[in-house]
Amino acid sequence: MDFLTVTSKGEALALLDRFGDAAAVMGGGTIIAPRLRRCGGGAETVIHVGRAPDLAGLSPDWIGAAVTLRQLAEAPQLAAYDGLRRAAALSGSWQIQGVGTIGGNLCDAAPYADLVPPLLVHGATVTLESLREGSRILPLADFLLGPHRVARGAHEMLTGVSLEARPARTADAFVKVTRRGGMEFSTVSLAIRLSLAEDGETVEEARIAVGAMAPLPFRAEAAEGLLRGQRLSDTLLAEAGQAALIPAAPQTDVRASAEYRRAVLPRLLARALRDGARAAAACPPGPPPCRLP
Repeated sequence: MDFLTVTSKGEALALLDRFGDAAAVMGGGTIIAPRLRRCGGGAETVIHVGRAPDLAGLSPDWIGAAVTLRQLAEAPQLAAYDGLRRAAALSGSWQIQGVGTIGGNLCDAAPYADLVPPLLVHGATVTLESLREGSRILPLADFLLGPHRVARGAHEMLTGVSLEARPARTADAFVKVTRRGGMEFSTVSLAIRLSLAEDGETVEEARIAVGAMAPLPFRAEAAEGLLRGQRLSDTLLAEAGQAALIPAAPQTDVRASAEYRRAVLPRLLARALRDGARAAAACPPGPPPCRLP
């Protein structure tokens, strides 16, 4: 197996054009390296892109594929997306965060991937590039096809992620349950984005994304519809919690039982929505960011 380190996106795309399916792209290696050690992963060549500066850019609405989790967690440019920064800060150990990348996290398409729920609520799109086909943009939900399966062609590379602008009077959040804090895969995870009307009480828009409760993280659209145009109440929160379970298909594994996951999700959602409503109501009338207390 050949290990090739590139220093630019162009070099990486040229190698992918040459090797196609016989190549694997590696950012930090926290996901792909163990897989390659176990079975080779079908790759004859590894293309290491972690040292390519043009894949590590950060702006208020763009994240390069080689940006690390620790950079995400600390990025002042992403102050309007506090839930995403928190998800990065809770993903594994500091050592993993220091080398693991957003590109690797998304291309692994794991059911418990912490970055996916906050990206889903912010309408994330991914950019795929190849020398043969040029550039194309996909909604993140369309890029993720199933556990560890993504809509990436043999000669394509994920080069970055774009985020929707966040409206005023909006708060976002990410919460997760694990057995040992942030050091382990999520048992249940949840991201919300809550926008309030001018009265500071009526829900103008609610976005909810759930992780580790199905083969892929999902948007809880039925729960979102219940909340839209309503004022939060205990009854409404309970109904939204049950509606969030409709797309869920939790499994029993070493981390938790399916029954436990189903019991936890509605409570987690109610807490996040209450906190989000308080934070959104406290937002000044100008543009974000607003953060949870």
